[in-house]
Parts: sequence; C-alpha cells; structure tokens
Amino acid sequence: MEQAQLPIDAFDMPLVQGSAKKAMTALSTPSRDLWQVELSQIKLMPNFNVRIHDEEYEEHINWLTESMVANGYRQESTMEGFVAKEGDELIIYLKNGHSRLQAIERANKRLPEDQQIKRVPMIVASQGTDIQDMTLDLILSNSGKPLRPYEMAIVFKRLVRYGWEIAAIAKQTNFTTTYVEGLLLLAGAPAEIRDMVVSGQVAAAVAIQEMRQHGSKAVERLQAGLAAAQAKGGNRVTNKHLPGAALKKVLKKEANNLYHAARSIKEDPGFASLQEETRVTLEALLQKLQEAENDLATQGESNGENPAESTTESKGK
Repeated sequence: MEQAQLPIDAFDMPLVQGSAKKAMTALSTPSRDLWQVELSQIKLMPNFNVRIHDEEYEEHINWLTESMVANGYRQESTMEGFVAKEGDELIIYLKNGHSRLQAIERANKRLPEDQQIKRVPMIVASQGTDIQDMTLDLILSNSGKPLRPYEMAIVFKRLVRYGWEIAAIAKQTNFTTTYVEGLLLLAGAPAEIRDMVVSGQVAAAVAIQEMRQHGSKAVERLQAGLAAAQAKGGNRVTNKHLPGAALKKVLKKEANNLYHAARSIKEDPGFASLQEETRVTLEALLQKLQEAENDLATQGESNGENPAESTTESKGK
C-alpha cells in the first residue's frame, strides 16, 4: 500500500478577483443556465484541496469514473470556480469539484472522442470572495463525499492560521467549540497518531479522547491498543483495547459491591486503627457516594417512585 498523500495545513495564495463575465466571453464559454466551461480552461490551486490521497480516495475516484463512463456527466453536479486576474490574463481556478475533475480526466481516456466530456457546468464565486471564504467553503459547499475528520481538521487549522477564533469557526460551520478544539488537537497531534487516524487504525474520536486524557502518553497507549487489537485478529483500536480497559470494565461491574464493602470497612471496629490518611480518604469517598445516593432517592420521590423498589428492580435487570 502506497503512503497516503496528506493535505498541508498552511495554505495561502495571493488572488485578485477578475470579471467572470469577461473571462467567460474571452474563453467563448456558453452560458445556458450555468457557465459551460471547457476542461482545458480549469486550473488547480496547488495544495488547496484537503482530500487525503490514499486507497479510500482512489476508490471514490474510480467509482465516479465508472459512473461517468456509463452515464456521462450529470449537469446538476455543478463545479465551483474562482476567476482570478493575473496580469492581463483571467484564470479560472477550481474551488469545488476536485474529485469530479479527476474522474472526468480518467473517464475521457476510456471514452471515444465523440462521447468525451469536454465542458462542465460551473458556478463562479461572487464578488468579494477571498481565500478564507473558499477555505470555509471546503466544508460548507461540500455536496459530495463528506470530509473525513483529519481533512476537516486541516480546514480548521488553516482558518486558525488566518486569524479566526475557535468560536467563530464553530458558529460558521455549525459545530460545537469542543468539536473544533478536538479536531485542532488532532491536526497538531504527533505523527504517529495522525498516521493511525488517517490509515483507519483508530477513530479520530478515540485518538482525541486519549490525547485529552493522557497527553504525550497517548502515543504509547494507542500503539499498545493497536497491538492488542492485532493480537485478537483485528486492525482497529477501540476503547476495549486500550490499557486499563479490562480494569474499568470490572470496576463498573463491581461498583455496587465495592461501595458496600467500603461501608462495611467504615463500620468495622478495626476502622479506628487504620492510618489517618487511609481513614480520611475512605470517609471522603463514602461521603460522595452517600450524597449521590441521597440525590437518587430525592429524584425517585419527586417522580412518585419508591427508591428501594427502583434499586431492586434495576439490580434484577
């Protein structure tokens, strides 16, 4: 398997917007309801696309290619462009539709001359659009294959580099600030973690959870989790493979027994002979548990339930 080609997190390109109407007229581009732009006139902004070029991406391009070979290009699948003025020349840069453009190029190599896709429908960016708007549109205007978490993380990081606040990014993309912060954490993660997420060996959510809880130790924990998953015939880390997962499972299962055991120790005559630090720790823990139990009883009474019966029923389930 070839190494995945990752998007870069720093992108900028000095663009001066030109007249879309003049550009289309100069290039003899028919309008219909949309501009019908000749493929040879569409240029790419190097490194603007945030798609990860790997096996999954190739499968997507191949799927699009097969569809175009069989059915041609769907006119409702409009591309989006930006008309830039560079000196005396007007350039049409692709803003949205990179996967479709690549699929068209592959499809045309397989189609006879009279069936090849020569022009595509395009909407051009409105006046006042800048590189930050186009970066945000990588998320907002994506009507095809959704961005993967790491791809979205790169968009967020680019916006931060442009000076955007996290709250503004969250508002504009309709995500929570916690989600944005998590993906930014992923964008700046150690290479080992980024590679595991990109390759699908660990979900972005699990990687972010580990980095938040364990910092730099997350690398070691995730690698140990992957080894545990592979030992069981898998190739993807989940929470059950992480160090300490078995202990957490037992603690959750035996929590009620541990609570009653702690109360028994507190009521035992020998409790007074324990070291003071041990007694203080146990009493503080029991106090928290007692408060939680009282809260549960209060909620049960407000709902017209018998807490004792509710507890008995829950134990029997």
